[in-house]
Amino acid sequence: MEDCLNKLDKQVHKYQEELRLLKAEALNKDEEAHMLDIRGLRGLGRELWKGIDAKEYIQKERDSWE
Repeated sequence: MEDCLNKLDKQVHKYQEELRLLKAEALNKDEEAHMLDIRGLRGLGRELWKGIDAKEYIQKERDSWE
């Protein structure tokens, strides 16, 4: 009986480790997918800033703080 319990305990530990690894892998894939989504936003809204000088815009904003 004790031998069966030891085998069962070992199997449970193996499954727990496998679950831990699968969860970690899933989290990494979610992170990678999120990073890919963020990179896909590059250039978004570019047309809104067309013809606006960034330095002038920043200076106007800073002047408005005073």
